[in-house]
Amino acid sequence: MSDAATPKGGENVTTGSQPIPRITLHAFMEKAVDRQNLSAACSDRRMVRVTNEVHEGSVANAAEHYSDQPTPNLLIVDVPQDREKAFAYLQTLAEACDPGTQVVVVGTLNDVGVYRDFMRQGISEYLVSPVSSVQFIETIANIYANPGAQPLGKVHCFAGVKGGVGSSTIAHNVAWHMAETLGESTVVLDLDLAFGTLGLNFNHDGGKGITEALLEPDRLDDVLLERLLFKAYDKLALFTAPASLDAGFDPAPKALEKVLDVVKANFAHIIIDLPHSWAGWARGVILASDEIVLSMTPDLTSLRNAKSLNDFLISQRPNDVAPRIALNMMEAPKRPEIPVKEISDTLGAAPAAILGYDNVLFGTAANNGQMASEVDAKNKNSLALLDLANILARRGLGHSAIAAAKDTSPLAPLLALLKGLKA
Repeated sequence: MSDAATPKGGENVTTGSQPIPRITLHAFMEKAVDRQNLSAACSDRRMVRVTNEVHEGSVANAAEHYSDQPTPNLLIVDVPQDREKAFAYLQTLAEACDPGTQVVVVGTLNDVGVYRDFMRQGISEYLVSPVSSVQFIETIANIYANPGAQPLGKVHCFAGVKGGVGSSTIAHNVAWHMAETLGESTVVLDLDLAFGTLGLNFNHDGGKGITEALLEPDRLDDVLLERLLFKAYDKLALFTAPASLDAGFDPAPKALEKVLDVVKANFAHIIIDLPHSWAGWARGVILASDEIVLSMTPDLTSLRNAKSLNDFLISQRPNDVAPRIALNMMEAPKRPEIPVKEISDTLGAAPAAILGYDNVLFGTAANNGQMASEVDAKNKNSLALLDLANILARRGLGHSAIAAAKDTSPLAPLLALLKGLKA
């Protein structure tokens, strides 16, 4: 098991799913690299609500431009290296700024004294050029963070690279571990409205649940949310789908956004069980998630689809961790399969979870409306699912990974010999 899933650039945003509100952002920067990085930041999923204009120029151009025009909510400007000139231009700009406009200054001097001098001028932040896209995103997110607001839950989207790869089973088991083993408040959203299995897997008859919320999202508040959810365990709630053909429809993207906003304010972890679909709304959900888990089996179709999805998601989410891969149904009897090493080489990363073929464990759990660990907590698949929950919850390695590390330590052969002698 591996939790290595960093972007190719090596840097990712740490602000999670804290949204940047609907603001206007203008920038005047002389260096092309800073303008390019800010433009890239503005295309990040956290900045979709931000209206932006990026211009070539400096604080002097900004002061002149806004002398007879209203200023935006956030203004980012380059300043000259000469501090006296910089402060003079900033003073002129301040006189033109509307109340409430935040100003971020980009300079070339990397010095604590310089930073303090600029902060005394009343600016919101001082950044040293060149500024990366991630720095821009985190700076803007920090400026507009509400200190009194509750931290928002993290969204983990589980999707199969093709039908029948066990994505729903993996999602439900990971959610169970987050709630029952790790003690984190967790909710599962079943977005397969016509054929969802969330209710069945937790031995619950289901109900309108998620459908009612999606049809009338403006009515959804904390009180209605509690009424629509089914509390499966003390820390685990279910947003079930009706699993009825009459209920099958494509959710409106705005409705999904509204529902997720309410849910994120009430739970630490939101597990989205996404059906195998590439409709616009499904793409929007997966691209906006904090973490993505792609489930696959060791066959050629799965590998092709996983490669396509993995490359697409990495390119569209350059400031996020790469999707995690859950490799399911390994070592099925009499079935040829692609080796793990070839899968890892093709995808550019080792799977985050490897699950063996076990009809007895998962069949028994499904028929009883239980999770794998409720049937056999010591089963290697149960431990692999716990490991994946640990990775997503940022708890580090789980039981099976720790055990594997111990087994591969330099002392492992000696310990094994001593155990044999004692026996």
